[in-house]
Amino acid sequence: MRPEHPQHRSQPGFRWPVRTLWDDVAGRAARRPQALAVSDELGSYTYAELAAATLTLASRYRSMGVGRGDVVIVQMYGDRRFVPVFLAAERLGAVVTPLLPVFKGPAFSAIAKLATPSLVVTANDPDSLDGIGETPVVTVSPSGGVPAIDDLLDHRNSGETLPDPPGVHELAELAFTSGTTGLPKGVLHTHATATAGILSTLSRQGMGPNDVVHVALPVGHNFGYFYGVRLGLHAGAHVVLQQRWNPDLMLDLCERHTVTVSSGPPAFLVDLLACRSQWRGRLDSLRLFTCAGAKLDVEVAEAVVRSVPGRMSKAFGMTEVGHVCSTSADAPSGKLLSTEGEPHPEIEMRVMGTGGSRLGRGEEGEIAFRGPFVMVGYHDGRFAKAIDPAGFFRTGDLGYADPDGYLVVTGRVKNMVIRGGENIPAETVEQALLGHELIEDAVVVGVPDRRLGERPVACVQAGSGFAPQPADLAGHLRLSGIPATHWPEAVVTVDAIPRGDTGKVRRVDLRRLASDLAVFDKVAADE
Repeated sequence: MRPEHPQHRSQPGFRWPVRTLWDDVAGRAARRPQALAVSDELGSYTYAELAAATLTLASRYRSMGVGRGDVVIVQMYGDRRFVPVFLAAERLGAVVTPLLPVFKGPAFSAIAKLATPSLVVTANDPDSLDGIGETPVVTVSPSGGVPAIDDLLDHRNSGETLPDPPGVHELAELAFTSGTTGLPKGVLHTHATATAGILSTLSRQGMGPNDVVHVALPVGHNFGYFYGVRLGLHAGAHVVLQQRWNPDLMLDLCERHTVTVSSGPPAFLVDLLACRSQWRGRLDSLRLFTCAGAKLDVEVAEAVVRSVPGRMSKAFGMTEVGHVCSTSADAPSGKLLSTEGEPHPEIEMRVMGTGGSRLGRGEEGEIAFRGPFVMVGYHDGRFAKAIDPAGFFRTGDLGYADPDGYLVVTGRVKNMVIRGGENIPAETVEQALLGHELIEDAVVVGVPDRRLGERPVACVQAGSGFAPQPADLAGHLRLSGIPATHWPEAVVTVDAIPRGDTGKVRRVDLRRLASDLAVFDKVAADE
């Protein structure tokens, strides 16, 4: 895997970052060793302790055979040890693959086959991870002779000299995101592309070392990893991690640590609004909440603006490009309700029509971005066409630029359901459902949801009087390698899937039908 920068990646006058995240953490440890770096529900690291833990783990990884350019899969919840675990890999020049713990069995195997990791650090039982062969595994908790993180941390660095740290244009991350074809896409970021987007966000939102950054987002997802953990550390701030989302626990953490910055999808805001009676001043220190990952209901946004202390920002982004649009403190209030923000200064946004023509403001087309936050490519060449010769990444989202240049998203080119910030490839789930012996035809659509943005519904044509519910399909989907986060939350049985004269599925009709008939009884994710 070698980074290849698309042409014309940055706006005039842009300068690439000269420091990696490790450089910033080590520098903070030297200047303010006792400043808090990261906390979770059970303890904390100062910046000096974080730097020491990172070097210890880097030494241990090296003794396990991890070297420059190797892939390290990190599959953890929001645990303070997550930070030295991934930083140690970066310090060696290895490439980090953050992964949600929900990926097990065949779903994990598909990722491992593509990533070919040299080390896996996991919160799961190692026996649940298929396809890793003799790859070394480190667990969060002791598991049958497999080394645990705490075992590695107990071996203090003997003072051995580690190899030089990586340069900013070396690879830092291989992140997997869902593709509409059923093949996971491995997104490649260098230290420079990752850092450029984060530094731009710090500047736009006025963040710095006096902030306390709350992260309840999954750290196996780029929203939580890049724009939660890495964002806070680059700022020199105190990062407060929450393992799983719970609004009551967020209130406790905000009160305990005087949190100033938080973020999440609309679901977090809906849940916070629902427990307003419990706030009692516990959120008073909050000055900024960034909402991204799914469409925010206007009524929810208005309630947040009225009720939640501080300021809300909206952001638009994806794994391939980071947060490329957002609202700043200077954005007119109407833009917060009606748009996803304006492009960052380093980013050029273009709305493309048929054949790649450039459309004017107010004209709907496919949204594309060019600039230094854009990935350097996918892990293979199959998806190289996503970046055109001029360096624009085509997002697959439809929208337009309003008269002031702010982004309005109207839909998607791809058949993708976005549930709470999680991309669910409809066609992949459909193909798995069609493998069920009693299902003759199947289409997966998203229905609007105020809390999550969308929820996936399977519309199925079944035989032999079979009227499946989500629980009836769970085992089949698991064996088909579909992660639990992608399973349909409701099933609507139809006599026949509606199709046009050319055989194309009439998804609009199915979305309308699913919105009217779906009864949600979600099977709990297998975590």
